[in-house]
Amino acid sequence: TTPIAGAEVSADLIDGDYGTGARTGSDGSYMVTGLPSGNYRVSVRADGYIREYYDGTYDYSEATLVSVAAPGETSNIDFTLDVGGTISGHVYEADGTTPIAGAMVFCELIGEASSPVPKPVARLETAADGSYVIKGLMTGSYRVQAYAEGYIREYYNNVSSYSAATPVSVTAPNDTPNIDFTLD
Repeated sequence: TTPIAGAEVSADLIDGDYGTGARTGSDGSYMVTGLPSGNYRVSVRADGYIREYYDGTYDYSEATLVSVAAPGETSNIDFTLDVGGTISGHVYEADGTTPIAGAMVFCELIGEASSPVPKPVARLETAADGSYVIKGLMTGSYRVQAYAEGYIREYYNNVSSYSAATPVSVTAPNDTPNIDFTLD
């Protein structure tokens, strides 16, 4: 019942390249306009919340398709978002104390046994003090990496190999802290 203002709603046509979106108002309502007739995959994301596809799934392939018949209106495509977990830490130079501002930190959900391909999740830049917080993560295990221009890319925990990366466990809505990097 608590509305989420400023959430990004996306409607993507499944039989073509067309997609558009809207932001929710202060009351949580939205209207995506100008859609041609067709079937759409609709999703919503908001800062700190887990991205959700209609009707109540986090999985793109399990989304319930929404049929639009222009110029009519398809109503009651509602969402109830869950607060996600976070991964936080710092990126430092090799000395372990000098922060690297603007380093890129990237995390991806490690695939299930039935779907071993990792799913991209988030990418962001570190703050002036080298800190970062990746928000809106669902419960699961993630591979986290950091890189900056002029430095060697590193996966958690201090390895350069994707396959040797230590998985980072997240339990939503909690924070997994101290996922730090020291880049050479």
